Amino acid sequence: GQASNDEGLVLLDGDVSVQKDGVPEFIAAAPDVMGEIAHISPTKQRSATIVAVGELKILRFNWSALLAAAQQSLGAEEVQQFTSALQEYAWNHFTE
Repeated sequence: GQASNDEGLVLLDGDVSVQKDGVPEFIAAAPDVMGEIAHISPTKQRSATIVAVGELKILRFNWSALLAAAQQSLGAEEVQQFTSALQEYAWNHFTE
C-alpha cells in the first residue's frame, strides 16, 4: 500500500526495487531502513520510490515520533548527527 508522508519502514525480510530518476533501478535487500526520508531531508524531497519484489516483512514507524523521541533523549548536536547519518545512509544507496 501507499505509505503516509510520515511513515518509515525497517525492511526485516525481502527485497525491494529502488527507483529514482536518473539512476539505474536496483534491488535493496533486508535489513534496510527506508520510507519517507523527505521527512528528515533539509530539502523535504523524496529520494526514491520503492516497490516490493515479492513478500516483505516490515516494521513500520513514524518519523515524527522517532524524531520527537530523539529530541527528548539526545542533545541538539546529537539529534543533528542522527538525522545527518540517516540522510547519508539514504543517499549512499545511489552512490555505491
